[in-house]
Amino acid sequence: MRRKRRNLAGWGVALVAVVAVIAAAIVYTANNSDTATAATEKKGRGLTSEQQRAVLVSISDQPETRFVRGPQTLKQAAAENAFGAPPTMVFKPKSCVSYVEDALGALGSLDGWLQYGSRINPTRNDNFIQVVVTIPGGADRALLDRIAAEAAKCRTGTLTLLGEATGNLSLTETKPLDIEGAETYAIQANSKFPYKEGSREAELVRRFEMPPDAQLLLDDELTGIENSNFVAIGDTLIFVMEADRGLSDSLAKEMFKRVKAELDK
Repeated sequence: MRRKRRNLAGWGVALVAVVAVIAAAIVYTANNSDTATAATEKKGRGLTSEQQRAVLVSISDQPETRFVRGPQTLKQAAAENAFGAPPTMVFKPKSCVSYVEDALGALGSLDGWLQYGSRINPTRNDNFIQVVVTIPGGADRALLDRIAAEAAKCRTGTLTLLGEATGNLSLTETKPLDIEGAETYAIQANSKFPYKEGSREAELVRRFEMPPDAQLLLDDELTGIENSNFVAIGDTLIFVMEADRGLSDSLAKEMFKRVKAELDK
C-alpha cells in the first residue's frame, strides 16, 4: 500500500482503534482540596517553548521504537494536517476522534510540543503519543471535566475502515494518577473487530495502515487496548498515551516532574 503523510487525527487516530482514541465514562475523580489549591496557585505561569520541549522524555530513554515523529510543535503538526482523520476511517459518533479539539479548540492554535510513533513488540505494534501544551486560562479540574464531557459522547461507538470493515469502540474512565499538586484524568480505550482470522475483513484490518505508520493488531478477536493519562498543572496540560499502562503512568509522572521543576525555578 502506498504510504501517505502520517496523520495523528486528534492526537492519534490510533487512539481509537486498537491503539484507540482516549475516552471516558462520566464518573470523575477529583483530587483533594489541598491538591486543587496547589494547582490553582500555579495558574498563570506558563512554560516557554524551549521549556515545553524539555518536558518531553528523550526517545533514547524510552522502550525501543520502530517509528518516531517529532519532537515538533503543535503548529508544525497542524501544518502537516496531522490532526485530521483520513476519509478511509469513519468514526461514529464523530466525537470519538474529535473530542480533544472539541474541548480545547483547534490544536494548531495552541502552543505546545508532541512526539509520537510506534513501539516494537513481538506480537503487535503499539502506538504512543506524548504531548505538552499551554492552555490559555489555565489547566485545571474544569478543563479535564470539559474533555471528559466531550469524550463521554463516545462511550461506545464504531470505526469503519475503507467502508467495509467495522469495529466496536468501548471507552472507559480508569483510576487516575495520584499526583500531589496536579489534577489528573485517565481513560482506557478498547476496540474489537468481529471478524475471524483469514476472512477478507480481517485481512483488510490487518493490512490497514493507521497513522502513524502502524497496523492494527490481528489476533483471534482483532482487539486492542490503549491507556491514556492527562495531567494538569498551572497553565500546562500533559497527555501520554501508551498500550502499556505502567509505561503511560511512568512517562506522565516524569513529564509532570519536569514541568514542576520549571515552574519552581
